[in-house]
Amino acid sequence: MDLGFRWGSCSADGTLNFHWRIMQLPPQMIDFIVVHELTHIKVPDHSTTFWKLVGLAIPDFETRRKWLQQKGGEL
Repeated sequence: MDLGFRWGSCSADGTLNFHWRIMQLPPQMIDFIVVHELTHIKVPDHSTTFWKLVGLAIPDFETRRKWLQQKGGEL
């Protein structure tokens, strides 16, 4: 779907949606976005707990997050 400036979303009932443009991203960035949204099923905010859980699955998430912030808007 077209989610505007968001790459993905997780609703209160756990439904995940992804922007159609993630297909244009490198696979490691898609992994980051999917893990990010899956983590929202357990933790709905971006607290320290949230990022610790993301880090368990993707230890270099900070690098991927920065890449997406810097280059994602070019797509």
